[in-house]
Amino acid sequence: MVLEETKTPARLTAPTASKLPRQALLWVGLAYVLFGLFFRDAWKTDDAAGLAAILTAFNEGGRALLAPYIGNFPSVEHGPLLIWVAYIFELIFSPIFGLWMSPLDAQITAARLPNLLYFYIVLYGVWYGCYLLARRPECQPLPLPFGGEPDPRDYGRMLADCAFLFLVACFGIIMRMHETTYIPLLMACHSLAFYGFVRVFELPRQGFFFLIAGLAGSFFAAGLIGVFPPLVATLLLLSYRFYDKKQKQTILFALAVSIIISLAWLLTINNSQIEWLTAWLSYNQLSFSGYGRSFLNALRDLSWFLLPLWPFALYALWQWRRWFMAPHIFIPSVFIIANLLLLFLLRTSFEPEYATLVMPTAVLAAMSIPTIRRNLINALDWYSIMINTLAIIVIWLGWSALYLGWPAKIHDN
Repeated sequence: MVLEETKTPARLTAPTASKLPRQALLWVGLAYVLFGLFFRDAWKTDDAAGLAAILTAFNEGGRALLAPYIGNFPSVEHGPLLIWVAYIFELIFSPIFGLWMSPLDAQITAARLPNLLYFYIVLYGVWYGCYLLARRPECQPLPLPFGGEPDPRDYGRMLADCAFLFLVACFGIIMRMHETTYIPLLMACHSLAFYGFVRVFELPRQGFFFLIAGLAGSFFAAGLIGVFPPLVATLLLLSYRFYDKKQKQTILFALAVSIIISLAWLLTINNSQIEWLTAWLSYNQLSFSGYGRSFLNALRDLSWFLLPLWPFALYALWQWRRWFMAPHIFIPSVFIIANLLLLFLLRTSFEPEYATLVMPTAVLAAMSIPTIRRNLINALDWYSIMINTLAIIVIWLGWSALYLGWPAKIHDN
């Protein structure tokens, strides 16, 4: 059965496809990423290690600019892209911040500025990728007998806004997006790769450059672990029937260019820093030795890490099951499958490896919105009001215990 002969599960009218103001989205994103980014100590070891690698590259230069080091020790958990981007920000902004800060504080503040860039790249890839997918004919809601269905552009913007809100609502990345680690950078690269695969449908040349940025960027951000999901997604999508011959050639050419760029850097490292390359290869080889031993633990952790996204994503898969091969379902699903395969192969996995699941899951979750029935929407409204009310009560109890001494037990804790 071809997709055009299958009734779409989406039911929506034009008035319900209202879009949010662009400025509101930008301000929400800015508030999300700014609070907790500056004027604090490192939260975790990863945060401190990433900051140390950046400061080493900025203050010592030389070999630390070609490959990450913490002092004299190779830092092989991530690639050099983190320090390259941060080095540019250090050169531009640390002298400015140094006008009213100590030199060290100025460097630390400048090193955290790239997180703003990474976060908005993530939002850009998710929003525009979801928007372009939602505008496609396969994703449109069922035509109404007397008209009144939403315009494809308005419908696309509405679903893209939903993907944005799902992204910022995800529990798992709240802290990670504020850390000076490779995780926000890797999420940005995966987001660009996702957008590249979608952009290839309409503008193959633009999609080509986004794919190179996503594929090569993922490798330079986190090595073989970072590039594995978009690489697997590329190999799977090369046989996807919705791409024509020219679009598949564009994807294949982007993959070839990304491999050449990556090999050029590896060859340079091999000629100048063989010790770092040896440690990097050993780390990656050891990482890919799990074969499912920690996969069940990863699924358990993902049940809270991907809240509230995964229930909506599963609902979308069920509702659109007859349309699974349509781009708006298949492409984000391929990214999810590729990331789950990575978790299956890894020896150990935790939040850094879970984070790249957030973007495709947010897009897939957004696709569930036009299929949700009224009774379920009412239940979700009631649940949201209940959760927000409880959260407000807990916050006020905490404030009262801290400043007024009541309740006494909470105050003692």
